Amino acid sequence: KTATSDASAITAINLTYAKGPLAVQFGYQVEDIANTVALPNDEKFTRLGASYDFGVAKLLVNYGKVTNVGNANGRDATDYQFGVDFPVSSALTLSGSYAKSDDDNSAGVYQQSRKGWGIAAAYTLSKRTFLYGGYNSNSFSQQGASDSKLDILAVGVQHKF
Repeated sequence: KTATSDASAITAINLTYAKGPLAVQFGYQVEDIANTVALPNDEKFTRLGASYDFGVAKLLVNYGKVTNVGNANGRDATDYQFGVDFPVSSALTLSGSYAKSDDDNSAGVYQQSRKGWGIAAAYTLSKRTFLYGGYNSNSFSQQGASDSKLDILAVGVQHKF
């Protein structure tokens, strides 16, 4: 438990299990904000993730839930992501993923939705250096507003000194 002020605190727990090709992670956090008229409800985060390495590919899944988003009672967000890493060679790994997130209020009224997919590649040059590149496409829908889209292309080099 970490105190953020006299009237506020953050409590968090994270559990991880890893053995052989399986890894599982669980996290839970409560943000106990000062009980004021503006922020009357605790924001709660739950996250569960797992990966399994089949040798020819590694499958990754993740699920998350936030209740009382922005400390507003009944405003919730749910998200999930699926991904896969393909080691093509000892130096080259290709990756792909899909993610979706939805917000709603306690009446079940749809508020906002986000979804996206991405592809990437990483090429190892040495023990401390690799090249990477990727493309990500995201779309956003919000009740009462026009849909929007964001595409990102990234390339780079990472070197650890």
